[in-house]
Amino acid sequence: MNLNQTAHIVAAKKGGIGKTLSAAILTQYLRKIGIPVEAVDADPQAPKLSLIKALNAPLLPLIEHGEIKQSAFDPTFSHIVKSQNATLIDTGSGAFLPILKYMRDNQLFDLLKQVNKQLYFHVIVISGPEKLNTAEGAAELLEKTKGSGAQVVIWQNERNGIPLFDGKNMETTDWYQDNINQIAGIVKIRDYNNSAFAADFLTMMEDNLTYQEIMDGKSKSFDFMRQNRINRIFTDVYSELDKIFKPQAQQKKV
Repeated sequence: MNLNQTAHIVAAKKGGIGKTLSAAILTQYLRKIGIPVEAVDADPQAPKLSLIKALNAPLLPLIEHGEIKQSAFDPTFSHIVKSQNATLIDTGSGAFLPILKYMRDNQLFDLLKQVNKQLYFHVIVISGPEKLNTAEGAAELLEKTKGSGAQVVIWQNERNGIPLFDGKNMETTDWYQDNINQIAGIVKIRDYNNSAFAADFLTMMEDNLTYQEIMDGKSKSFDFMRQNRINRIFTDVYSELDKIFKPQAQQKKV
């Protein structure tokens, strides 16, 4: 699989769980390994990805008369089908079900297969009060895309600890095991149990900065030690993404 021929949709039924963070990291990762990726912000409630100017992710106007207009997806998905580059959509919690309905109604799963594009859904599972809600969202996404050819990447956000189910890891749950062939892998965003790491990560997102901008010294907020912490975070997450996508990137070069 040529990674240029991939489409990525970052989805969540719940806001505030790190969805835009995952979308931003994924966009930067793909570009780092040499994959041109065109990103779009389709989160009308919290259009945060479009605020990170270096990512060049325009905001997709979805809302009309207070509701999501299905036809507003037309230009984006037409471009996804035709583009020679990888594409990414960051969807808001309100667009989670509408985008799935749109794709089914317009036979987009089949259209993407016809042009040899691999579709990836990226969904977040987090511990704490939203653990069950996010796990149910992942299970629902797997169920609604079963047989579509889409692969699902689960991002395990560990800021509130590792999500455990009856004391066991997510990989042991019935919904995970029942859909294991559809799951491309797990990307862990670790909790370093250090308030400095969390504060630096928060500052990066609040200042709408990319990893490279920080490492290039374009922000006075990040001295050497703060740069070092951000570098460790991204290095660790990139190594998680490598497990899923690096074999495909290497296959492209063969």
